[in-house]
Amino acid sequence: MGRCWIWTAGKHKRGYGIIKHEGIDRKAHRIAYEMAYGPIPAGTEIDHRCRPTSCVRHDHLEAVTHRVNVLRGEGMAAKWAARSHCGRGHS
Repeated sequence: MGRCWIWTAGKHKRGYGIIKHEGIDRKAHRIAYEMAYGPIPAGTEIDHRCRPTSCVRHDHLEAVTHRVNVLRGEGMAAKWAARSHCGRGHS
């Protein structure tokens, strides 16, 4: 995976790039994905495989289900799902 293309213009409070597209504020990574691959498939969202939410490099973006996106992340749901044993050592 190459270096990220970090969006440096307006940003959402969570770090996503924001761009006005056809008169509507949209997330820049979604526009980048659509320009490279076409419409985002129904039932999917765009995952930043590289992790920085401000990255707009099309080959770092992938349309996945919400579940896949969450489990690939670094939040508590992903951490709990990655565990193979409970806190007491049980499988």
